Amino acid sequence: MAFSLASHGCQVTPFDTETGSAALLNILGLDLESTIYQEEAKAITCTLGGFIVWRKISLKSFLTLYKQNSASVDAKSTISMDYGHTLATVWEITLSQLLGSSKVLHMVLSFLDSDCIHESILKDGALQIIDPTLEFIADEIDFLDAQEVLLQGALIQKAGENEIISMHRLIQRAVIRRMSAQERKNMVSLAVAILAANFPNTYIADVGHQVASWTYCERSLPHIESMNCFFDVLALKSFNSKDTLAYASATDLRGLINLDIRHPAAALEDFEHAYKIRTELLAENDSFLAASHVNIGLAFTELGELEKARDHLQRTFDIRLLHNSDRIGNSYSNMASLLLRMGKPDEAEVMLKRCPSLKDFSDEKFLKTGNPRFSGDMVLLSRIRFAQGFFNEALRFASKALSFRIEYLGERLKVCDSLYQVAVILHKGGNMGLAQQLLEECIKISEGLPQVEGIGHLAQANYRLSQVLADNRKNKESAKRLEMAVVLRRDFKSLDGDYALVNGAASDFEDLIPWMLW
Repeated sequence: MAFSLASHGCQVTPFDTETGSAALLNILGLDLESTIYQEEAKAITCTLGGFIVWRKISLKSFLTLYKQNSASVDAKSTISMDYGHTLATVWEITLSQLLGSSKVLHMVLSFLDSDCIHESILKDGALQIIDPTLEFIADEIDFLDAQEVLLQGALIQKAGENEIISMHRLIQRAVIRRMSAQERKNMVSLAVAILAANFPNTYIADVGHQVASWTYCERSLPHIESMNCFFDVLALKSFNSKDTLAYASATDLRGLINLDIRHPAAALEDFEHAYKIRTELLAENDSFLAASHVNIGLAFTELGELEKARDHLQRTFDIRLLHNSDRIGNSYSNMASLLLRMGKPDEAEVMLKRCPSLKDFSDEKFLKTGNPRFSGDMVLLSRIRFAQGFFNEALRFASKALSFRIEYLGERLKVCDSLYQVAVILHKGGNMGLAQQLLEECIKISEGLPQVEGIGHLAQANYRLSQVLADNRKNKESAKRLEMAVVLRRDFKSLDGDYALVNGAASDFEDLIPWMLW
């Protein structure tokens, strides 16, 4: 096997994650069956996108080293070779030749998710943004010309049939590194503006979830996750004024992201900041303030400060009833969820049944509604019934929600949530086979989600599966799943230091998923 660079070559696309991690372990002579090695190899493969660097260090140490010193690693020459360039210098030569529209396009793409950049996102965003820098995207020929230069230099790839652009992660890093501080700020601002143009305007009215636009918006969601660090550092700073409703909504959005990825303290800080801005600009009982009280209540719920959460959620009733708001159902369901968290399932049931939208709501109407909010209410009702000891009813409601989410949402986070919930009920009822099948499906979907989004479900599902296998006397398989769950739980801790593994018991895995995710 050769480890030196050839004098001639052609572009070879990277392995997928499974193949790349297996190849890495095989090259290094490590155990392909080791759960720990598999996870570390997958993490490296995902970060490097198929590149392997020759250095005699452990897998566990490499990823941290690369993230902290990627510029130095790229600048290193391969050992014992007669070749005058490194990764960094090859890219520098190519990138330095980019000019005009091609250069702008490449810099903007560097801040987006590398694997799936829909051309339509760029086009739709450019049409709504008044910025001469992006005018070329609105012109079909100019846009194709800019792409052609990048394609010829193998700086991007494109699937012509579905108009999706992809870009190697290492090239993205190289492009970002060579930008000046001002260029980074400008390009992040343009990328944020493009993504913002693909979302409905929610800062001038309390409109809640725009269900009709979800399919359209989902194209931008991976890019928002990819830009999360830049959003925190630059995007909010790009606002000319930080005392506007638009800035309050942006801060609120950051809070919701923090809440979903299990940073409730940071979320609470964002929500309270947004609330302060809104109270200074709006009337005392404006409907926007109800939305802020809801979010603050959610954060307090996740933090376990339940009485504070109850005070804020109660305030939403006062405001929304005053306005005869059609979002009063949201207040009822959030309060019902909190009451369940407080160990009061009977009160939670009474509260939930006050939702106007659930009155006379038949199974047929539910399955045809197309509105994911109702599936959340079905999940909540199922959990109430489970807490009350009515397992058959709990299973019926959870199964309805699962059917709905599979049809309308596909392989998403909330589908994992429903798969897990139905599996728990089946496990309780002794149906080990079907419980195992649903948990394995939950694990499969979770593995395909971004790490920060799916790792909690992945750890929790592996733990539950270990219990199902143990009850089914499959002790060896159970031990393997438990080991995997503990490793994932440890990785979760590295992503969020607020939670620590205690003893590998069920309680260590129950807090991995936000309580009010439903």
